[in-house]
Amino acid sequence: MKKVKDIQFARDLLINEMDLPSEITSKLLNYDIEVTSGEPDTLIDRGSNIVYQNPSSIANFLFHLMYRLLQKYLDKEVLKDKLGLGLLSLCQKYVYNDPETEKFNGPPILVSFEKTAIPKFIISELLEPLTGKIKRLPIFYIRDNSLDICEVVNRQEDLIKWYNLPRHSVPFTDFPIIVTNLSINNHASRMSSILTLVLGEHFGENRAKTIIKTILLDETSGLTEHLMTLLYMLTGDDQFVIDFMNYLLTYVSLSEEEVNRSFGLMEKAIEANHSLNHIKLAWPDGGQKQRVNKQWSQWSMMMGLIEKQLTPMRGSMWPATENLKPIEDQRRKVMSEHEKEKGSQLNFEEMLEIARDEYDHNARPGTLIENMLKDNRVWKA
Repeated sequence: MKKVKDIQFARDLLINEMDLPSEITSKLLNYDIEVTSGEPDTLIDRGSNIVYQNPSSIANFLFHLMYRLLQKYLDKEVLKDKLGLGLLSLCQKYVYNDPETEKFNGPPILVSFEKTAIPKFIISELLEPLTGKIKRLPIFYIRDNSLDICEVVNRQEDLIKWYNLPRHSVPFTDFPIIVTNLSINNHASRMSSILTLVLGEHFGENRAKTIIKTILLDETSGLTEHLMTLLYMLTGDDQFVIDFMNYLLTYVSLSEEEVNRSFGLMEKAIEANHSLNHIKLAWPDGGQKQRVNKQWSQWSMMMGLIEKQLTPMRGSMWPATENLKPIEDQRRKVMSEHEKEKGSQLNFEEMLEIARDEYDHNARPGTLIENMLKDNRVWKA
């Protein structure tokens, strides 16, 4: 049995993406989750714990679990629909973020910690000069339908029992080891989880959290800038850097003031380092800048997702397109101007950034286009 707070996707969703009161967030994070056999994807909510029977995939496990936990706090069906669509988008992004991981097919495989470049370099180049030698753990890669991303296993018997593995598939090794789920193709999630588990196993959970807080909050050491620079040098991926830092934030319990301090240090690191200064940082609510990625209810509005899904159900005479045309024309005009300045076609992220800029987040926050236009629809009989 595990708790919701042990699931990295759940922590990230509740802390970084939802605007729930702190007491509700704390309650949800402390729910017990038990995975058993039975009818596929059947959930039994017992008030303080949820029994999940036979997950059919890790994506279904994460989606159905979080939807069951969150939907009880919504009293309107339309809000539940929005939650479902937004949650589905976030879940798919989390699970299928890095499709190249699909190349890891076949039986479980055990690798040395030294082969995981990002946690290895963070520990050897950033932390060990300050803390002394840190014990590394072997990494055991498997595919599983209920393991969020990574977990420490202390005994071979537990490994075989928990993941239903044949004994011959488990190589001889010293325990503990870190079990990593390759059914989740999210590199930033995997690397941040491996790092926190190694620190927790070596120092204990409390001191590990203190070390991570020092990285995120210390204004004199420059650790935030060093970490972000190292991440970018190893990956060359802006989004990876931001995702990794966000996942790291969920591992420790920070107050609103501490979160804003951490984002302030990240912004200073971005401004001070030439290799980072093109990264756009999204501030949390209440910070100095409006956050742009905490808007699952606005995502489908920008992308027209629901409108596209409803197209087959509409009649041929649907005058609402007239209301959308000025907005779409303006967005296309701005994109065309950016393409001329760039000298080439815009990529998806650049188009999404323009869509964010064109959308007035303060006008009707959380209101979807399909709600604004519902009076203009003509539905098929």
